[in-house]
Amino acid sequence: MNDGSRGYSKSSIKNWTRSKDTIEFLGLWERINNPNFKVVEFDQFRSQAGNKPKAL
Repeated sequence: MNDGSRGYSKSSIKNWTRSKDTIEFLGLWERINNPNFKVVEFDQFRSQAGNKPKAL
């Protein structure tokens, strides 16, 4: 996420991370690229996100 967010304002990043689709994308990216990704913890967080926007 750090590499992809360079050059954007904090408010732009904050708004981007509120999208449930973004949370889903970040989880998928982490599963593919991070061997230490905590899937159980992420799934709990994701399930709490519901349809309302959440900021990471």
